[in-house]
Amino acid sequence: YTLQHGSVISMTRSQSYLVLPSWNSTSGGSFSFTFRTNEPNGLLFYNQGLKGASLDVFAIEILEGYLYLHLNLGPEALKIRASNQRLDDGTWHKIEIFLRSKSGTIKVNEDFQEFAIPGESNGLELLNSLYVGNIDHLDSKITPPPSIWSASLNKGFVGCLRDLEMNGNHIDLHHFVKHQDSGSILTSCHITPPKCTNRPCLNGGVCVDGWGRYICDCSLTGFNGPICGKAASILQFDGSQRLSISNPGEGATEAENIVLRFRTPKAHGFLFELRDNNGGNTADKLEFLLIDGKIEVFLKMGLTEKKLIAGNDLGDDKWHNIHFKRRGMILSLAIDGNAPILAEAYGSMSTLGHTVLNLASRLYYTESLTPFSGHMQQFIFNGREYFEMIRSGTLVSSYSLTGVFYDANDSDVYHDVTFLSHHTYMGLPQLKTYANIDLYFRLRTLETDGIIMFNAGRGQDFIAVELSNGHIHYVLNLGYGVINLRDNSPRKINDNKWHTVSIGRPSQFKHTLRVDTYHSSANSKGNESNLDLDGILFLGGVRKNMYSKLPSEIISTYGYQGCLACIELNGVAGDPINKALVPSNQVSKGCEEEARNSRNNYELSDIDTQYVGLNYHRKQQIQNHFRQQELDSSIISRCSCENDGICIEHGGSSPTCDCDLTSFSGPRCTEESVAYEWSNEPGLIRYNFPYDKRPDTRIDVLSLGIITPLNYAIIVRIDSASSNDFLEMQIEDGYIHILYNLGTEDIMISDKNILVNDGNYHVIKFTRSEANSTLQIDDHPTQFKYPIALRRQLTVFNSQSQIHVGGKWNPTSHKIEKSFQGIIAGLVYNGLRPLDLVANRDGGAKIHGRNVKIVENIPFDYRDTHSPLFRRDNQQGFKQMQMTNPSKYPDPGINDDLIYSKLECDEDEEKYYNPRCFAFEGSGDELITPVYTPPYNPLWKNRNTIQNCDDEEDCNTSTEGSGHSHDSTTKAFVYTTEPSPPTTWAPWETTSTPFEEMTQSKEKIVEVNEESSSQRPPIIYENYDTKYNVYDNEPEPKTPIYDTDRPRVTSAATSSTIMVISIILVAIIAIILIIFIVLRMRTRDEDRGYKVEESRTYQFDSTALVSSSNTTNNADLDEGEGGSLLGNTTSSNGFYARNLAVVKKPSSSSSSSKPIREWYV
Repeated sequence: YTLQHGSVISMTRSQSYLVLPSWNSTSGGSFSFTFRTNEPNGLLFYNQGLKGASLDVFAIEILEGYLYLHLNLGPEALKIRASNQRLDDGTWHKIEIFLRSKSGTIKVNEDFQEFAIPGESNGLELLNSLYVGNIDHLDSKITPPPSIWSASLNKGFVGCLRDLEMNGNHIDLHHFVKHQDSGSILTSCHITPPKCTNRPCLNGGVCVDGWGRYICDCSLTGFNGPICGKAASILQFDGSQRLSISNPGEGATEAENIVLRFRTPKAHGFLFELRDNNGGNTADKLEFLLIDGKIEVFLKMGLTEKKLIAGNDLGDDKWHNIHFKRRGMILSLAIDGNAPILAEAYGSMSTLGHTVLNLASRLYYTESLTPFSGHMQQFIFNGREYFEMIRSGTLVSSYSLTGVFYDANDSDVYHDVTFLSHHTYMGLPQLKTYANIDLYFRLRTLETDGIIMFNAGRGQDFIAVELSNGHIHYVLNLGYGVINLRDNSPRKINDNKWHTVSIGRPSQFKHTLRVDTYHSSANSKGNESNLDLDGILFLGGVRKNMYSKLPSEIISTYGYQGCLACIELNGVAGDPINKALVPSNQVSKGCEEEARNSRNNYELSDIDTQYVGLNYHRKQQIQNHFRQQELDSSIISRCSCENDGICIEHGGSSPTCDCDLTSFSGPRCTEESVAYEWSNEPGLIRYNFPYDKRPDTRIDVLSLGIITPLNYAIIVRIDSASSNDFLEMQIEDGYIHILYNLGTEDIMISDKNILVNDGNYHVIKFTRSEANSTLQIDDHPTQFKYPIALRRQLTVFNSQSQIHVGGKWNPTSHKIEKSFQGIIAGLVYNGLRPLDLVANRDGGAKIHGRNVKIVENIPFDYRDTHSPLFRRDNQQGFKQMQMTNPSKYPDPGINDDLIYSKLECDEDEEKYYNPRCFAFEGSGDELITPVYTPPYNPLWKNRNTIQNCDDEEDCNTSTEGSGHSHDSTTKAFVYTTEPSPPTTWAPWETTSTPFEEMTQSKEKIVEVNEESSSQRPPIIYENYDTKYNVYDNEPEPKTPIYDTDRPRVTSAATSSTIMVISIILVAIIAIILIIFIVLRMRTRDEDRGYKVEESRTYQFDSTALVSSSNTTNNADLDEGEGGSLLGNTTSSNGFYARNLAVVKKPSSSSSSSKPIREWYV
């Protein structure tokens, strides 16, 4: 079985859902899927259809970890628990359903059971759409029956789903996600670490780990929101007041979750009730009373009745909490978090009808039923926070309120940040909204205008919130025209005080805006009811070049400046500092303390005393000047360099910003620099330094910004023309490593604390001062390198000739090695911007390859738009091996612990081979054994080994995994290039001819069998030496040809070697001369006893007179013996004795005779 493309999705929040075509099962059919989650409750599927007066229903849900199947063909419904064990264990579970008219079977993993379907019809007639994960609660036509408890409790499915098939047809879930809620539903499935370890819940909230998320239970606190950070609304009743809500919920339920927090000094009081007013005295009701300091709960459903009593001394004017839960006939009541009291009701009815909700008092009451006097908070019924809905204006049901909302202490803020400039922004993940809209934040500013948030969408859809002339302006487009909402506050809110903003969508056509206590609403038109967003959420502004392209309804032409806090986006806490995809140096954490520090450092005028809460300090000198005609003055920096730009003073002239280490550009380092994108084919940008301007440097500065999914790649490499000096920035195991060699040894600096292949934008800054260096990634701590010199370190990078961007060109194999994929932006090397030169078509910089293209804007949402490239978990150089049971259907992103070997390489269209596509080859099974050989991957070689598929879960054919061997012929593609004209180009020269000839020549991809290709041994390049930048077994290069007109710059290593050799030669010559002189002086007296005579009897070709220093080692000859020995005969040393000088030994009778001494030098 081969897993097909587009079969796995991940539901990330309970409100998200997917709409698919209805399941056609009129005469029977099949329905199968696989899921995993660790959350106990959730609606997996819901499909309904109308037939006469009955409602045909098909639904699958998880309740308390167990799987339930719902089928309804008429008046009677079928509900069966399909699993005997809990399925919320985080592992994959396979579900298969088969229907045959009015019977069927359901299989859960390996367990199955049969069932019979009651009802009048012989088949399901499901006419409406199939909902996956939840239902659209805004659509009044969708009415799930009370028996589907997860729908009543508003519990959507959060987890992973794959392999959905209906009637044997595979459903491409990715296709539907792409055109629907792409922000909340992901096309991958990842196991994430527990979230509660970071303690995200505030104010005593209890954290529970969910699937890829945390859930904060705030019911025992006076706070609410996703992290229990907002003070909950409080209703005050004086004994004569009440709250009455018509038609709460669905009108009938079999399951309820109710939470209430109250405080009263009295021991008696009516708390609340759910009642069916259509039933008279026999109507259903659920009643909560405070009697003698105890809680009494009375349940009546038809003839079924049950009473529960819990608690003691609850009228003590302290806060107490009630938790009530019912599941059918089982009831649970807990007070103040204590152990619950359990009870079971007996009867034939389990459905509670209700048409009205009354709190604090009924419309009528008797002396025995005392109205409530005190405070109420946190009233939640089946997930609906009614007090908050009334306060924000999002309650659709009609209600009557005579009680008074009590203003709680909401002075505390959380996740507060300060935008220091109008010309900055932050990028957050895409807003997770599709049908429902629920936004909340607090702001504090003195500015009158500025964009607060903006998220674009597909087609005409978008959502924006801005500050316009001191008021909140909310703009929305669902595809059928723009909806404008403006707050109706009588005063401007730019008064440097905290203000609360709530935005909601209570129904399909109604939109609300609340600022503090002032409400405004508008109605939308058209059938389009969903907000189709796409791309990142811009917070505090947008990119500079986007303002002119924004919808005309958005008024602001710059960003927001001031404080933002308590950001909540559709039930998810927004933490701009920690969750930003695009961070900004001009956004600081906090709002109050920094401003006080700034105030202490600078003397402010009296008019600026309101500025205590704002953080407008800068790294450089800040000057305070104020607008003369406006009360809302601002502190402006004289040199406001953003994104870590460095302010440079110029005496009396205006300061400027040095942006070289920011990856940005412009006067204030706010503009995006030139950026290029590398796709999955190898490509290169190469810059050649002018021949007469090749620099020799002691200090280097290199910075750039990248977005990439790769574990291994070369980003930038600079080579020398005259030596082995080089500088290389590379990615190894997802971490940044920088290698450089100045003539002695390789020096490496790296940062193994930050992974850069996560799809986020990272700014990398490297500096070198002689042999020492620093490396900083983003705003993380700087890494330092001080080499320990076993020998003297050289300090100069000589004769820099080439800059390679996006890989490294290997002239021997004519390949691009370790090619890059992703985005490179703002590359600056010693003030030189190679990407800008390419964009401006400078002659020294060229693009090689088809896949390198300039991008208009840096795609900060690269991970979302290229999600297939990031379908892997814990992929860190193959360091982490399989830890869980292997999936039966291996595919990227489905079972995180399987290493997926298939790469998206199209051999037919590739202009170059990509070594990553051939790094690991096997027999065809997808489970591989990786081999890691740092720091470079060797070029590939053919492998003919065939392995049997022993793991049936990973076999793709019926024969694999069966134990029978089989033959297979693997097709290989041999890269061929037509031969180019011969050249004398050497590997270290900067001539571009071979590269250009290679890229411009006709290339062919020849398909051959692996058997035939293996007969001819391929050229294998291994043992790559980074120091010398060559392969060990490559041919000896030809002698380089240098230009004699230009003096050659030699490296420091060559100069030192020549100097040492010269000193040694001079010393040897001096020693020889000294020995010669000493011997000459000692033998001068001895030479007087020697007699040099001309031979009278010896024959010579020529006469030679030589000194005694030129005698040979067989010159000791007697006078009478010389004639016979010295003719043309050969001497004892093998040479002819010609032109020899004969030294005659003196007569033995001579009184002055001395033994002959011979000296040799």
